[in-house]
Amino acid sequence: MYERMVSNPGGLPKGMPEKDFGKYSLARNAILANLMQRAGYIEKLGTGITRIKQEVRKAGLPEVIFHYNYFFAVEFLRAKKRIKGSEKSSEKSSEKILRLISENKYITAEELARELGITQRAVEKNLANLKRNGGIDRIGPDKGGYWKIIKE
Repeated sequence: MYERMVSNPGGLPKGMPEKDFGKYSLARNAILANLMQRAGYIEKLGTGITRIKQEVRKAGLPEVIFHYNYFFAVEFLRAKKRIKGSEKSSEKSSEKILRLISENKYITAEELARELGITQRAVEKNLANLKRNGGIDRIGPDKGGYWKIIKE
């Protein structure tokens, strides 16, 4: 049972043992890969598996599962919701935001809005209030930074 799977025909490249998966880069078509990189369609060769793992960890999501028998597939799982409906409705938005930040300090305003079922603008107002009242602080830039809870 998976949430979302991305797949492609073909397993691991011929001759690559499972233990080397994600450690070494081996393009199936080196000429095409080189052309796509020079054209700007590929940022870095051989970094995809590591970058997927890092971004998923940074987002606070469950680890992805890789399948590589006759198809190569990446299985993305959803984070489990930790609150029940009655608890959710009784919490204030600011309390919910603090709880979600405590679970994932890299969470974005967009993700908070989606999780809480409110607009991103409403989330941004709550975040501004929390910052003004000394409840949270933003460490680093909007992209790549994280939230620090000062007082709960």
